[in-house]
Order: sequence, then structure tokens, then C-alpha cells
Amino acid sequence: NGIDRELIPSQKADFVLYGGITRDVYLQTRPGSFIAGLQIDTPAVSAEAGTVRVSALIEGLDGLAEGARLHFVLSAPDGRPLPGGEVQIETGAGTPPPLRLPEVETPRLWSPGDPALYRIEAALVDASGRVLHRVEEHFGFRWFEFDGNGAFLLNGKRLLLRGTHRHEEHAGLGAAMPNELHVRDMEMMKDVGANFVRLAHYPQDPSVYDAADRLGLILWDELPWCRG
Repeated sequence: NGIDRELIPSQKADFVLYGGITRDVYLQTRPGSFIAGLQIDTPAVSAEAGTVRVSALIEGLDGLAEGARLHFVLSAPDGRPLPGGEVQIETGAGTPPPLRLPEVETPRLWSPGDPALYRIEAALVDASGRVLHRVEEHFGFRWFEFDGNGAFLLNGKRLLLRGTHRHEEHAGLGAAMPNELHVRDMEMMKDVGANFVRLAHYPQDPSVYDAADRLGLILWDELPWCRG
């Protein structure tokens, strides 16, 4: 991990720089065809209705027989199942197109005071109905904007952002922090009344984003470059 001054991150910093493996490493056993990730979008949200569009990245498409499909289940924050949907997989046609799920009426809106999270479960199913692989992801219904005077609005209401700044490092560990310490940092910020955290100066550990979603913290996310 040598220094290359033509590439990010720069050396003009007073925080721990990258080096070696500083994040969790997992060894996962998966079938020949599996769901590598979910992309969830909410292209239209209001207090009256929310739309959800979901797509799945599938690895090993060539190994799927004709008749395979993706099955999506949507759950409300209280665990109540909502209408989901299915998309047929055309073998050899590449990643299946995004699926628009049925509209959610009067969605429970995500906010720092009520960090309501919906969940989508995606299952890759073969022609016989056997589940080959299953993944789950969460998301929130919300919208934000700035008014003409620069005030921040969340779900149509003004919100004063109160928060702090966080580096991903800890005494004795540098940037190689366990998830428990990441989550503890976020919980302490929530406990002192923050609703906003600036993540400087780089994308941080996935557990930080999950904790923010769950606790009700708005994030300012940055690229790994500063003073450049």
C-alpha cells in the first residue's frame, strides 16, 4: 500500500491513513447463482404515498434454468407484510429489470424522531419453486430539500441540524475498529441529542450507516480526499 501522490488519498492529513486490511473480512459459501446485491429506490415519496423500485444484481446467471424468478416481499416497520412482487428472469438476457412494487399508502416517514425502516426480502427461486438464495435490505421513506433561504427541510418540515464530525479511528486500533466501537460512537452522538453526523473525510464502515438508519441520524458522506 505504497504512497502514490497522483492518487487519493492524499498525504495532507492529520488522521489515520489507509493501510492493510482495516475492515471486516468474511468467507461466505454461496450457490452457483446468487443475489450479489439489492438496489432500492424511492422515486416518489409524500405523506400520502410512497413508491418503491427494487432491482437485484445476480451472479451466475448462466447457471439458471428457464423459469427462474426473483420474488420480493416488502415489510412495514412493525413487521407487517405488504404487497410485494415477482420478476421473471430471462436467461442470457443479463440482469433483470427493476421492479416497481405496489404503492405504499400513507407511509411511515423516516426522521430522527421516528427512524422507521421498511424491509425488502429478495429470494432467487428456480422453476420448481426451490429458493436458491435469499437476501434482505432496509430503507426509509423520506424526502429532503433546502428552501429559498437555505433552511433544511425533511419531509416538508424545517429541521435544525445539530451534530458533530466523526473520524473512523480509535486509540490503540487506528482505523481497524470493530463494529461494536463504530456503533457505540453513533449511539453516544444520538444520546447527546445529535440528529446529524459529518463523516470525514472518507466513506466509513457499513455498520456506521446501518446504525445511523436505525438510530435516526442524518449523514454527510464524503469522498476520501481533502486539502487537495
